[in-house]
Amino acid sequence: MNSNPNDKPFEMKSQEPQDIGNDTPAAAPPAESTPGVGYASMQPSTGARGDRTLWLTIGGITITACCVVALLIVSVIRSDPFQDLLTYGFPTYEMPTRAPTLSPRDLTATQSAWVRPDLFPSIASAEEAKRAVEEENTPYLEVFAFNTPYSFPEINQPGDLYIYEISLVPTMQTLWDYGWCTTTQEILEQNFAQMKVEFVVNERTVSERLLAVTEFQRADGGVCRGFTALITGWPVGQHQLETHITFLQPTHDGWNLYPAGTHSYKYFVNVE
Repeated sequence: MNSNPNDKPFEMKSQEPQDIGNDTPAAAPPAESTPGVGYASMQPSTGARGDRTLWLTIGGITITACCVVALLIVSVIRSDPFQDLLTYGFPTYEMPTRAPTLSPRDLTATQSAWVRPDLFPSIASAEEAKRAVEEENTPYLEVFAFNTPYSFPEINQPGDLYIYEISLVPTMQTLWDYGWCTTTQEILEQNFAQMKVEFVVNERTVSERLLAVTEFQRADGGVCRGFTALITGWPVGQHQLETHITFLQPTHDGWNLYPAGTHSYKYFVNVE
Protein backbone atom coordinates (compact mmCIF):
# COMPACT_ATOMS: atom_id res chain seq x y z
CA MET A 1 0.00 0.00 0.00
CA ASN A 2 1.06 3.55 -0.70
CA SER A 3 2.20 5.19 2.59
CA ASN A 4 2.05 8.73 1.22
CA PRO A 5 0.06 10.77 3.72
CA ASN A 6 -1.35 12.86 0.87
CA ASP A 7 -3.29 9.82 -0.29
CA LYS A 8 -5.63 10.21 2.71
CA PRO A 9 -8.01 13.17 2.98
CA PHE A 10 -7.30 15.48 5.92
CA GLU A 11 -9.49 14.95 8.95
CA MET A 12 -11.62 17.95 9.85
CA LYS A 13 -12.15 18.70 13.52
CA SER A 14 -15.68 18.67 14.82
CA GLN A 15 -17.48 22.02 14.66
CA GLU A 16 -19.76 21.22 17.59
CA PRO A 17 -19.45 23.65 20.57
CA GLN A 18 -16.96 22.41 23.11
CA ASP A 19 -17.69 22.21 26.83
CA ILE A 20 -15.27 24.49 28.67
CA GLY A 21 -16.48 23.61 32.12
CA ASN A 22 -19.44 25.93 32.69
CA ASP A 23 -21.86 24.55 30.05
CA THR A 24 -21.26 27.70 27.93
CA PRO A 25 -20.51 27.09 24.21
CA ALA A 26 -17.17 28.33 23.04
CA ALA A 27 -17.30 31.72 21.42
CA ALA A 28 -16.59 32.00 17.66
CA PRO A 29 -13.05 33.16 16.87
CA PRO A 30 -12.69 36.86 16.11
CA ALA A 31 -12.56 37.94 12.44
CA GLU A 32 -9.00 39.11 12.86
CA SER A 33 -7.77 35.66 13.85
CA THR A 34 -4.27 34.81 12.80
CA PRO A 35 -4.18 33.16 9.34
CA GLY A 36 -3.92 29.39 9.58
CA VAL A 37 -5.78 29.31 12.92
CA GLY A 38 -9.49 29.03 13.60
CA TYR A 39 -11.74 29.07 10.52
CA ALA A 40 -8.86 29.03 8.09
CA SER A 41 -7.77 25.64 9.43
CA MET A 42 -11.07 24.14 8.21
CA GLN A 43 -10.29 24.81 4.49
CA PRO A 44 -8.59 22.14 2.34
CA SER A 45 -4.84 22.19 2.76
CA THR A 46 -2.44 23.10 -0.02
CA GLY A 47 -1.34 19.45 -0.16
CA ALA A 48 -4.91 18.27 -0.79
CA ARG A 49 -5.35 20.76 -3.67
CA GLY A 50 -2.05 19.54 -5.19
CA ASP A 51 -3.21 15.96 -4.83
CA ARG A 52 -6.45 16.72 -6.68
CA THR A 53 -4.52 18.48 -9.46
CA LEU A 54 -2.19 15.49 -9.80
CA TRP A 55 -5.07 13.05 -10.23
CA LEU A 56 -6.77 15.33 -12.78
CA THR A 57 -3.51 15.48 -14.74
CA ILE A 58 -3.09 11.69 -14.65
CA GLY A 59 -6.69 11.26 -15.79
CA GLY A 60 -6.16 13.60 -18.74
CA ILE A 61 -2.99 11.79 -19.79
CA THR A 62 -4.74 8.43 -19.56
CA ILE A 63 -7.66 9.57 -21.73
CA THR A 64 -5.27 11.03 -24.32
CA ALA A 65 -3.25 7.81 -24.43
CA CYS A 66 -6.41 5.74 -24.94
CA CYS A 67 -7.42 7.95 -27.88
CA VAL A 68 -3.98 7.55 -29.50
CA VAL A 69 -4.07 3.75 -29.10
CA ALA A 70 -7.57 3.64 -30.60
CA LEU A 71 -6.40 5.63 -33.65
CA LEU A 72 -3.41 3.31 -34.11
CA ILE A 73 -5.64 0.24 -33.97
CA VAL A 74 -7.95 1.69 -36.63
CA SER A 75 -4.95 2.50 -38.85
CA VAL A 76 -3.56 -1.03 -38.54
CA ILE A 77 -6.93 -2.62 -39.34
CA ARG A 78 -7.23 -0.51 -42.50
CA SER A 79 -3.66 -1.26 -43.64
CA ASP A 80 -2.80 -3.70 -46.47
CA PRO A 81 -0.74 -6.04 -44.26
CA PHE A 82 -3.70 -6.53 -41.94
CA GLN A 83 -5.98 -7.23 -44.88
CA ASP A 84 -3.49 -9.84 -46.09
CA LEU A 85 -3.54 -11.34 -42.60
CA LEU A 86 -7.30 -11.77 -42.75
CA THR A 87 -7.07 -13.32 -46.22
CA TYR A 88 -4.03 -15.57 -45.99
CA GLY A 89 -3.30 -16.00 -42.28
CA PHE A 90 -0.11 -14.49 -40.91
CA PRO A 91 1.91 -14.07 -44.12
CA THR A 92 5.26 -12.36 -44.25
CA TYR A 93 4.56 -9.00 -45.79
CA GLU A 94 7.32 -7.31 -47.70
CA MET A 95 7.29 -3.77 -49.00
CA PRO A 96 7.53 -3.78 -52.83
CA THR A 97 10.47 -2.27 -54.68
CA ARG A 98 9.80 1.34 -55.59
CA ALA A 99 11.10 1.09 -59.14
CA PRO A 100 12.05 -1.64 -61.65
CA THR A 101 15.51 -3.14 -61.22
CA LEU A 102 16.11 -2.43 -64.91
CA SER A 103 13.88 -1.62 -67.85
CA PRO A 104 14.24 -1.78 -71.64
CA ARG A 105 15.60 1.77 -71.63
CA ASP A 106 18.54 0.54 -69.57
CA LEU A 107 19.86 -1.69 -72.38
CA THR A 108 23.29 -0.86 -73.76
CA ALA A 109 23.65 0.53 -77.28
CA THR A 110 24.83 -2.87 -78.52
CA GLN A 111 21.90 -4.67 -76.88
CA SER A 112 19.40 -2.17 -78.24
CA ALA A 113 20.85 -2.58 -81.74
CA TRP A 114 20.35 -6.36 -81.68
CA VAL A 115 19.12 -7.80 -84.96
CA ARG A 116 17.35 -11.13 -85.06
CA PRO A 117 19.54 -13.78 -86.71
CA ASP A 118 18.26 -15.97 -89.54
CA LEU A 119 18.91 -19.24 -87.67
CA PHE A 120 17.39 -20.28 -84.36
CA PRO A 121 18.74 -22.46 -81.54
CA SER A 122 17.58 -26.08 -81.63
CA ILE A 123 15.12 -27.05 -78.88
CA ALA A 124 14.59 -30.69 -77.87
CA SER A 125 11.28 -32.29 -76.93
CA ALA A 126 9.69 -31.94 -73.51
CA GLU A 127 10.47 -35.60 -72.76
CA GLU A 128 14.17 -35.04 -73.48
CA ALA A 129 14.16 -31.90 -71.37
CA LYS A 130 12.54 -33.71 -68.46
CA ARG A 131 15.06 -36.52 -68.67
CA ALA A 132 17.93 -34.01 -68.67
CA VAL A 133 16.48 -32.35 -65.55
CA GLU A 134 16.20 -35.70 -63.77
CA GLU A 135 19.70 -36.85 -64.73
CA GLU A 136 21.21 -33.54 -63.55
CA ASN A 137 24.07 -33.75 -66.08
CA THR A 138 23.18 -30.74 -68.25
CA PRO A 139 24.20 -27.24 -67.09
CA TYR A 140 21.74 -24.40 -66.84
CA LEU A 141 22.04 -21.31 -69.00
CA GLU A 142 22.97 -19.01 -66.11
CA VAL A 143 26.13 -21.03 -65.42
CA PHE A 144 27.78 -19.50 -68.51
CA ALA A 145 26.84 -15.90 -67.72
CA PHE A 146 29.70 -13.40 -67.45
CA ASN A 147 27.29 -10.60 -66.56
CA THR A 148 24.32 -11.18 -64.26
CA PRO A 149 21.67 -9.03 -62.50
CA TYR A 150 23.31 -7.15 -59.64
CA SER A 151 20.31 -7.61 -57.36
CA PHE A 152 16.88 -9.16 -57.07
CA PRO A 153 14.09 -7.50 -55.08
CA GLU A 154 12.06 -9.47 -52.57
CA ILE A 155 8.96 -8.79 -54.66
CA ASN A 156 9.07 -8.50 -58.44
CA GLN A 157 7.40 -5.41 -59.82
CA PRO A 158 5.73 -4.85 -63.21
CA GLY A 159 8.45 -3.80 -65.66
CA ASP A 160 11.34 -5.39 -63.76
CA LEU A 161 14.00 -6.69 -66.18
CA TYR A 162 16.87 -9.03 -65.27
CA ILE A 163 19.64 -9.26 -67.88
CA TYR A 164 22.21 -12.03 -68.40
CA GLU A 165 25.07 -11.91 -70.91
CA ILE A 166 26.36 -15.33 -71.90
CA SER A 167 29.09 -16.80 -74.12
CA LEU A 168 28.75 -20.30 -75.60
CA VAL A 169 30.10 -22.58 -78.29
CA PRO A 170 27.70 -23.98 -80.91
CA THR A 171 27.64 -27.54 -79.55
CA MET A 172 26.92 -26.69 -75.92
CA GLN A 173 23.68 -28.16 -74.58
CA THR A 174 21.99 -26.11 -71.87
CA LEU A 175 18.81 -26.06 -69.81
CA TRP A 176 16.72 -22.91 -69.81
CA ASP A 177 14.19 -22.81 -67.01
CA TYR A 178 11.83 -20.87 -64.78
CA GLY A 179 10.41 -22.00 -61.42
CA TRP A 180 7.79 -20.70 -58.99
CA CYS A 181 7.29 -21.77 -55.37
CA THR A 182 4.51 -21.36 -52.81
CA THR A 183 3.87 -22.52 -49.27
CA THR A 184 1.28 -25.18 -50.19
CA GLN A 185 0.14 -27.23 -53.18
CA GLU A 186 -3.26 -25.57 -53.05
CA ILE A 187 -1.73 -22.09 -53.32
CA LEU A 188 0.55 -23.32 -56.13
CA GLU A 189 -2.49 -24.34 -58.18
CA GLN A 190 -4.28 -21.08 -57.40
CA ASN A 191 -1.24 -19.03 -58.41
CA PHE A 192 -0.77 -20.72 -61.77
CA ALA A 193 -4.46 -20.20 -62.50
CA GLN A 194 -3.72 -16.47 -62.51
CA MET A 195 -0.18 -16.54 -63.95
CA LYS A 196 1.20 -16.69 -67.48
CA VAL A 197 4.73 -17.99 -68.19
CA GLU A 198 6.13 -17.43 -71.68
CA PHE A 199 9.47 -18.51 -73.24
CA VAL A 200 10.62 -16.50 -76.26
CA VAL A 201 13.60 -17.18 -78.54
CA ASN A 202 14.64 -14.48 -80.97
CA GLU A 203 11.18 -12.88 -80.70
CA ARG A 204 9.32 -16.14 -81.32
CA THR A 205 7.32 -17.85 -78.60
CA VAL A 206 8.37 -21.38 -77.69
CA SER A 207 5.54 -23.90 -77.82
CA GLU A 208 4.40 -25.20 -74.44
CA ARG A 209 4.75 -28.71 -75.90
CA LEU A 210 8.55 -28.25 -75.77
CA LEU A 211 8.63 -27.34 -72.07
CA ALA A 212 9.13 -30.02 -69.43
CA VAL A 213 6.95 -29.42 -66.37
CA THR A 214 8.32 -30.73 -63.08
CA GLU A 215 7.32 -30.33 -59.46
CA PHE A 216 9.56 -30.53 -56.42
CA GLN A 217 9.84 -29.43 -52.82
CA ARG A 218 12.52 -27.12 -51.45
CA ALA A 219 14.46 -27.69 -48.24
CA ASP A 220 12.37 -25.00 -46.52
CA GLY A 221 9.14 -26.83 -47.38
CA GLY A 222 8.21 -24.66 -50.35
CA VAL A 223 6.20 -26.43 -53.07
CA CYS A 224 7.54 -25.60 -56.55
CA ARG A 225 6.76 -26.04 -60.24
CA GLY A 226 9.40 -25.63 -62.92
CA PHE A 227 9.28 -25.16 -66.70
CA THR A 228 12.38 -26.22 -68.62
CA ALA A 229 13.55 -26.18 -72.24
CA LEU A 230 16.57 -28.16 -73.45
CA ILE A 231 18.61 -26.33 -76.09
CA THR A 232 20.82 -28.74 -78.03
CA GLY A 233 22.47 -26.49 -80.61
CA TRP A 234 23.39 -22.84 -81.10
CA PRO A 235 23.98 -21.20 -84.49
CA VAL A 236 26.84 -18.70 -84.53
CA GLY A 237 25.75 -15.16 -83.72
CA GLN A 238 23.91 -13.38 -80.93
CA HIS A 239 20.63 -14.81 -79.74
CA GLN A 240 18.10 -13.25 -77.44
CA LEU A 241 16.11 -15.47 -75.06
CA GLU A 242 13.37 -14.06 -72.84
CA THR A 243 11.20 -15.43 -70.06
CA HIS A 244 8.10 -13.34 -69.33
CA ILE A 245 6.12 -13.88 -66.11
CA THR A 246 2.76 -12.16 -65.93
CA PHE A 247 0.52 -11.97 -62.88
CA LEU A 248 -2.97 -11.46 -64.27
CA GLN A 249 -4.07 -10.15 -60.87
CA PRO A 250 -2.38 -9.54 -57.49
CA THR A 251 -0.95 -12.90 -56.48
CA HIS A 252 0.03 -14.20 -53.05
CA ASP A 253 2.45 -17.16 -52.82
CA GLY A 254 1.88 -17.70 -49.10
CA TRP A 255 4.81 -15.44 -48.20
CA ASN A 256 4.41 -12.24 -50.21
CA LEU A 257 1.89 -10.37 -52.31
CA TYR A 258 2.90 -9.66 -55.92
CA PRO A 259 1.17 -6.91 -57.92
CA ALA A 260 -0.42 -7.59 -61.29
CA GLY A 261 1.87 -7.07 -64.27
CA THR A 262 4.81 -8.56 -66.15
CA HIS A 263 8.49 -8.90 -65.24
CA SER A 264 11.10 -10.47 -67.53
CA TYR A 265 14.42 -12.29 -67.69
CA LYS A 266 16.48 -11.56 -70.80
CA TYR A 267 19.49 -13.59 -71.97
CA PHE A 268 21.88 -12.23 -74.59
CA VAL A 269 23.75 -15.32 -75.82
CA ASN A 270 26.89 -14.81 -77.92
CA VAL A 271 27.88 -17.92 -79.86
CA GLU A 272 31.29 -18.09 -81.54
